[in-house]
Amino acid sequence: MGIYIGGTSSSNYLDDYEEGSWTPSIDGLSNTPQYYNKLGKYTKIGNQVKVHGFIQINGATKPQFSSLTAVFKISGLPFTCNGEGYFGAVGNCKWAQLDWRGNDKGDYGHNQDTVLQPGITNSTKTIFNTCGPAVYYCAQSINRAFHDNYAWWIDWEMWYKTNS
Repeated sequence: MGIYIGGTSSSNYLDDYEEGSWTPSIDGLSNTPQYYNKLGKYTKIGNQVKVHGFIQINGATKPQFSSLTAVFKISGLPFTCNGEGYFGAVGNCKWAQLDWRGNDKGDYGHNQDTVLQPGITNSTKTIFNTCGPAVYYCAQSINRAFHDNYAWWIDWEMWYKTNS
């Protein structure tokens, strides 16, 4: 689908523009949690993809994971990431009622972690990286931070490149 930007001449025609929805899906679950909300939206312009994801857990049945030490991943991205950069994406997120802070909540964690940021691993999975003020690394959040934990929500958006 194409659109015209700033006029109707052929030089103003963008021939690779798409909007749509996607469904975020939490990996590695041993149960089926209940959700208040679970949604994803995207805009693709050329090889640039902007995604928005939102997951809100209902407190009645919270996520349970097969492995608490595995990296927390969300599947369902609408396009494969071409893998540029350390975690293949740049973005931000907001959250509430997560127990992600601390050295036992990241795969290379530290108890001063204060930032949670979305990224992509294996070209197809959303992950959440943590980092803090006193250290030099980024860790990946692990399932323990999200396991059987309150009625949490996480809301994120990120940009990434695709070859599609």
